[in-house]
Amino acid sequence: MVAKLQTFQKDIPLVVKRILRENEGIFVEMVSEDQLYERGVDRNNNPIQPNYAPITISIKRTSGQPTDRVTTRDSGDFHNSFYIKFYGNISFGLAARERSKAKALTEKYGDILDWTDEHLNDIIHNYIKPALIRHLKR
Repeated sequence: MVAKLQTFQKDIPLVVKRILRENEGIFVEMVSEDQLYERGVDRNNNPIQPNYAPITISIKRTSGQPTDRVTTRDSGDFHNSFYIKFYGNISFGLAARERSKAKALTEKYGDILDWTDEHLNDIIHNYIKPALIRHLKR
């Protein structure tokens, strides 16, 4: 039993990374679609500030994009560049391949490249935890 638990403990990072990779599209959309585009909030569920300038509102209206909140989306290149980045064994975060846009937007709007606590709880309780339980039962 001890050997099985030691093996399980050693496998935890592998299982977590596998689940994150298998569901990366879902987890990325939690930020790009729900948080940023649909709700216009940062990782703390605060509205992204400052609001758009009048010229940006005019441009967004022309292209049919929302103007009542900051979405950080123009062409979609920034949001489409999101991916999960791993740090060490089981630490992970959201990153963007569009580094210059990510830098400029996070400097302007703050902590926008991260999941809300609600989304992190969803990832942990509905994806990672069940996978670990299944793995332990094997």
